[in-house]
Amino acid sequence: MAQKEKFADATDILKDRKALGLYFYHVPSGVEASFKAFLTSYEDKFESKWNSERVYGRMDPIHTFQGTERAISLAWDVPAFSEAEGQTNFDQASKLYTMLYPTYQGNTISSSPLVKIKFGNLIIDASAGNNFPYVSDSDSGKESALPEAITAKASGLLGFIDGLTFSPDLESGFFDSRPGYLIPQTIKLSCNFHVLHTHKLGWKSSKGADLRMGSDARAAEASAAERTMQEQEKASTEEAAKKALAKTAAFEKGVKKILSLPN
Repeated sequence: MAQKEKFADATDILKDRKALGLYFYHVPSGVEASFKAFLTSYEDKFESKWNSERVYGRMDPIHTFQGTERAISLAWDVPAFSEAEGQTNFDQASKLYTMLYPTYQGNTISSSPLVKIKFGNLIIDASAGNNFPYVSDSDSGKESALPEAITAKASGLLGFIDGLTFSPDLESGFFDSRPGYLIPQTIKLSCNFHVLHTHKLGWKSSKGADLRMGSDARAAEASAAERTMQEQEKASTEEAAKKALAKTAAFEKGVKKILSLPN
């Protein structure tokens, strides 16, 4: 009897072992969606806002800085290796649509549709870092990141999606094993994501330290605080030594005075 040939989808390695999937996390509900990251477009835009005011007699306007915004535009394809995977992709896309709607309590909106997104080290919460723990993969003999560390919930970038486009690839066709039911073989998705940072931004100086950016500033503050504590301990030790010397000198002076007294 001939053995049934086994097939393996190499793209699973990228998502599951190399942690290079595209992950979404809906903050109010805790719902998660993930895709194999076949990116077709990626644009990370930073835009500074300035208020300009014209003043009589001045050639250049007075510009006042207001803030810097970050927006990410993404487009990716979601191909299916099999009909089962096509159904999984379809379900994941459906979950992603729901993340654009708010949470209601009765007839009142109780929570806005905030979302976290993570893709490798390109889309990540900087405060979470990317030094993920690793475990040995017994199947491949290689290391793979722990699932808890690579999810959007743990280290995703917070923000909101202002638009999502779903487009089945008509040239790739559909799985149609069930009457009246179509599953796209390839789904094309795209979205615009506006970032809401949860960590400190901008340059900050600490006493005795150079200017540092963002989360590095916290490390600089900690280093400066440690130096301050060391200086205080050194000053305290020196002060204690001075007091000890003063007491010794006073004792020696008293002894000499006693010895100089007539019998």
